[in-house]
Amino acid sequence: METPKVHRRTARRRALQCVFVLSFQKFESADQVRRAFLALPEDDLSDEGSGPGEAGKAEAGSSREMVSQTPLPEDQEFGLGLVTGVFGRLDEIDAVIRRFSKHWKLERIAKAELSILRLGVYELLYEQDIPLRVSINEAVELSKEFADDYSFPFVNGILDAVARAVSHGEFGIRKQF
Repeated sequence: METPKVHRRTARRRALQCVFVLSFQKFESADQVRRAFLALPEDDLSDEGSGPGEAGKAEAGSSREMVSQTPLPEDQEFGLGLVTGVFGRLDEIDAVIRRFSKHWKLERIAKAELSILRLGVYELLYEQDIPLRVSINEAVELSKEFADDYSFPFVNGILDAVARAVSHGEFGIRKQF
């Protein structure tokens, strides 16, 4: 039996793939985001998966409505919560990334790294039950898996700075570092 840590890591991977699609495709509603998340083929979660580009292809018609109404296991609910959280607070999250990515415009940050940063910043600011170090570590692991070899120090540096600001109460919340 897999541990919750493994399930959450898988959920984060799936969430990353959907957030990656957000970089290229405009979603109009949280329901569209949910359908895109649920439409990710299970194969996309393995190392041999076809990548994040397939996430936006939800099936049409009544199956779309069924997918939208389906109750989810806890790990998938966690991943979906990350995606819908990023979607709902994208402007706020991007403002935080801009603030802490000195000398880097968002447009210059590769889409994979930007997607990882968006998930990481969302977790740091809005997932109160997840320790700051866990959020950073998970984002670094995602960057090692989905981005190039030079990305994880960049991701780590930005998220570490955000976490320190959170630990000092700069965003109206305080979590222990």
